Order: sequence, then structure tokens, then C-alpha cells
Amino acid sequence: MIIDDSHFRPAAVSVRFRSPVGGGFVNAMHVYDGDEKIASVEHLSVNSSEWHVERLEIPGHPHIGWGVGISVLVGFAPDGREIEFSAAGCEFIA
Repeated sequence: MIIDDSHFRPAAVSVRFRSPVGGGFVNAMHVYDGDEKIASVEHLSVNSSEWHVERLEIPGHPHIGWGVGISVLVGFAPDGREIEFSAAGCEFIA
């Protein structure tokens, strides 16, 4: 990303979510530049009935050629089949 002749690179991504009835989990997050994975975190098992922000640092702050993509692996307990996302975003640095 270029703004005023400065190249900006991704520093971290965040997603904001909750599982109001309690059975939804965020189990992993992956970050891509196009189809190339540039960061990931596995085995999270994060569950919250209140709004929660999960943040993932992007090592090395690579230049982006295609665009930033965020994927989230979710899982569900037998008693809950609901998860809500309110935001996903990327923090950039110069």
C-alpha cells in the first residue's frame, strides 16, 4: 500500500467476535497476500460470550503484492452453533 509516496506494510490483523450462546470457538487465524500465507496461529480455542478482539502479529512486515486476506477457522460445541463477527482489519506501518 502506498500513501503519499510511503510504502505501508502489514503489522497485524485483528478480528472482533462473540458467541452469544457460548458454543462457538475461534480455533485458528491465517493471513494471506493473495494466495501466499504470510502469518498464522493455530490451536486457539477462544470462546467469549462478550465481544472479544483476537490480534495476530505479522512477522517481518512483508510488502503486499495482491491484497491482504484474513481467514478464520471456527468450531462449535454440541450445544452452540452461533458465532458473530463485527469487524476484521489490518494495521499498517510505514
